[in-house]
Amino acid sequence: MKKFLFFFLFFSLFFIYACKNIQGAEECPLELLSQYQNSLNYPSQITSLYQLLGCKPIWDEKNIEKLKKLIENSAWEGLNPADYQVDFNEDNEEVWKKEIKLTDTLFKLAYHTYYGRVNPNKVFSMVNFPPKKDTIVTTLANLLQEDRLEDLFTALAPEFEEYHILKDYLRRYKEIIEVTKDDPIELDKKLKPRDQSHLIPKIRKRLYLLGYLETFTESQTYDQELKIAVQKFQKGQNLKPTGIIDQQTVRLLELLPKTRVAQISINLEKFRWLPQRKPEDLSVWVNIPSFELFIIKQGNVIFYSPVIVGKSNPKDFRPTPLLYSKITHLVINPPWNVPPNVYLKDFFPKITKDPGYLLKQGVKVYANNTEISPFSINWENYKRPHLPFRLVQPPGNGNALGKVKIQFPNPFDVYLHDTPKKHLFRYAKRDFSSGCVRVKNAVELARFLVANGYTNGWDEKRLIKALQSDKTIYISINSPIPVYLVYFTTVVKKPYIYYLEDLYGYDQKIAKLLNLK
Repeated sequence: MKKFLFFFLFFSLFFIYACKNIQGAEECPLELLSQYQNSLNYPSQITSLYQLLGCKPIWDEKNIEKLKKLIENSAWEGLNPADYQVDFNEDNEEVWKKEIKLTDTLFKLAYHTYYGRVNPNKVFSMVNFPPKKDTIVTTLANLLQEDRLEDLFTALAPEFEEYHILKDYLRRYKEIIEVTKDDPIELDKKLKPRDQSHLIPKIRKRLYLLGYLETFTESQTYDQELKIAVQKFQKGQNLKPTGIIDQQTVRLLELLPKTRVAQISINLEKFRWLPQRKPEDLSVWVNIPSFELFIIKQGNVIFYSPVIVGKSNPKDFRPTPLLYSKITHLVINPPWNVPPNVYLKDFFPKITKDPGYLLKQGVKVYANNTEISPFSINWENYKRPHLPFRLVQPPGNGNALGKVKIQFPNPFDVYLHDTPKKHLFRYAKRDFSSGCVRVKNAVELARFLVANGYTNGWDEKRLIKALQSDKTIYISINSPIPVYLVYFTTVVKKPYIYYLEDLYGYDQKIAKLLNLK
């Protein structure tokens, strides 16, 4: 309570002083200030900004026009200009009150640009991204002092190349919506190749704008070129590629630009959860919806592997978490300590029917570091995740972690690892794990790190010898490597952009929070 009273008194006295520097303001009524302060989103930041500016007013005519333009252009950042609406023409307000309202709006736009509108750590249970350093007050002060407020997005938006490519696609789809909004396709019958229809040019136009046709003509004949484009579109929308233009095809053709605008806006938001730019040095990235791992250095992919991620089945939901950490160790020939959720969901139902199931899986039971027989335990009494003993699968052929485990500290106890079940990589949708990331080329990844000097005292010859044994060996990474487990459903692979399934339903939740339809 004392802290609140101190802050309120400081804030009030500061604005009495600050408002004397604003033309047309004689004083700041404390009663009105206290009423208005409750409606501010960023009171402490506003105080700090005006201190840095020497309590000089911000909102002359020039800066007001710049703020209007920033709000308008926020749409091209995947933000919603409606979130930053403020009455610029309200002349009945006290000058100081209007000044502070505009500054609060500026802070809202700046924070959304830098951090995003959604805090993933609060919205999702399986997320752990550390907060970025808050540099917004000093950034805004510099922009205002240098008369560069129009550069706000350049200063605060993500600097990832992929972010800017997605912005270009966002603009393209919004322009398509604008161009076609007054020209609906009113289909009254199905159209087949060689048919003639006045609707064919409208369909051609949309397919051309969406990139399915290389050229556009006003021809009203359904020709072979159009058929191929229609089939490509149908296949991309998970329709049977019949080449017949029916109501469903037309509906999706008209809906697609709006769908893409929403999907791209959602993924632009996810970039704001990350550092403002990629690390210049080595970093490891796992994109969950694309089932891929990349090692990136100075913006270039220098290592790649398909991966298997956590299950998406709503009845057995075991998602791979989203997180940032640093790789600290490699484990060669790792033992597998059966996690509590795996025991309860996978092992318990089978052990209660046949305790010998553990022996068949090569899993040993330890109580106080002493091995005991699984037949000596009444497993029906242990239908709970945490046990008074450990279930351990020693290294060797068939070990669930394969030959290599890649460790990084995190609250979810997940890691990257090899797998003996290589046959699962033949599937396009690879959500088979209990949360950890199975890496197809895990051994090659370990060899890459050793060969490139990330493990002191190790070379490829020594690593191969270690892999050929069954002995568990821990190898320290001499300079911990950043690792990001992320969730992008729009993926840029120049010159193409790929739209992926919302594997865990996260995009749907973000869309609701962003009020995207």
